[in-house]
Amino acid sequence: MRKNVILIIVSLLLVKCSSTQTKEKTFNERLNFSKCLLEEKSFDYIETKLSKGYSIKKINLKGFCEYRFVYKDSSIFYVSSNIYNGSRLNYDNLFSIGINGYNKRNTISSDIIKNEGVNKNLYWLEFILGDYVVGYVGVKEERKNEFNEMVKNVIVLKKKG
Repeated sequence: MRKNVILIIVSLLLVKCSSTQTKEKTFNERLNFSKCLLEEKSFDYIETKLSKGYSIKKINLKGFCEYRFVYKDSSIFYVSSNIYNGSRLNYDNLFSIGINGYNKRNTISSDIIKNEGVNKNLYWLEFILGDYVVGYVGVKEERKNEFNEMVKNVIVLKKKG
C-alpha cells in the first residue's frame, strides 16, 4: 500500500514538472493609445507579445503616451507614440551617437528609423516605425535576441472608421 502511495505521488510530481516545462514564457499585452493626443497616429491600440516577469508603467507627457515594461534585471522594453523625440529612456544613448530628436515629417506612416548600440555592456535599441516607437534599454547580451523578438512582435491595430 505504501509503495502505491509513493508511486502515485511520484507520478503526480512528474506530471506537474512536465506541465511546468511546457508553459508559455510570453504574454500578449494590448496597449491603449486612443487617449493620446498625437494627431498623426493612425492607430488606437498596439498589441505585443512580451516575455513574462515585468511590471508595467504608463507615461503620458504632453499628449504622447509611452508604455514601459520593466524587468527584474532592470532591462526595459517600451512602446511610445512620441515619434519626434523617441523615448526619454534612450535619450542619452541617442545623443551619444549624434541624434537630438527627429524632424517633424510629412510622410510619417512610411518612415522607418533604427538606432542601436551598447552602453556599459548593455544593449539598447530604438526603432521608429511610422507613427510609433518601439525599443529597449539596459539589456544584457544573453537577452538581446529575446528583446529583438519582442520588437518584431509588435502589431498595430488601425483606427476604426
